[in-house]
Amino acid sequence: MHLNWHNNTPISTLFDDVYYSMDDPLAESTSVFLAGNTLPERLHKSKAVHVVETGFGTGLNFLLTWTACHGTTALRYTSVELYPLTPADMRRALAVWPSLTPFAEQLLSAWKNIDFNQPCVTANLPGCILTLYFGDAGQCYSKTDFTADAWYLDGFAPKKNPGMWTPQLFAAMARQSRTGTTFSTFTAAAVVREGLRDSGFVVERVPGFGRKRHRLQGYWP
Repeated sequence: MHLNWHNNTPISTLFDDVYYSMDDPLAESTSVFLAGNTLPERLHKSKAVHVVETGFGTGLNFLLTWTACHGTTALRYTSVELYPLTPADMRRALAVWPSLTPFAEQLLSAWKNIDFNQPCVTANLPGCILTLYFGDAGQCYSKTDFTADAWYLDGFAPKKNPGMWTPQLFAAMARQSRTGTTFSTFTAAAVVREGLRDSGFVVERVPGFGRKRHRLQGYWP
């Protein structure tokens, strides 16, 4: 995918949207996805956790989750990406956070050896199994068979990328959730809120991060 850059923040020219907040992406990702799924509390009680994501992007959510789990909890992280970044673009995007460098370098080392023509790849990293599907999120997850502990609904905004936020995706999420499986997302769009509710999730609208008024989080009952 061709990118534009604004102060080292990647912007998709295809979707005309940023990969992460220009304000404080580390804080937003931590607040929305980790805290939104109560992962910091759950990691103290679990020996293993399976996080499933829509939209791997730069790998920022993955790296923050991996660092949070490292040394305490075995992480299984599953994600999907229709337009994987080149190794050079990913390196540039992640270079602005020195605190993540030790983990980012391990991800980048694996990333440069990935065959993106394969439908799915798995990378074994210290304390983590990373599984990546390359394709449309709804289509990919409709064909998988796993149980998620937490869902990160990321990717570009529903108005920019309506093809991802579909009933097919929400149905796949419902099929692969158990009692207490959580989800969180940066958006509060009606199509997401209603789609998740129609699929059986309990959905709560909560204050958003920074300048965003609201976002969604919830669980499978």
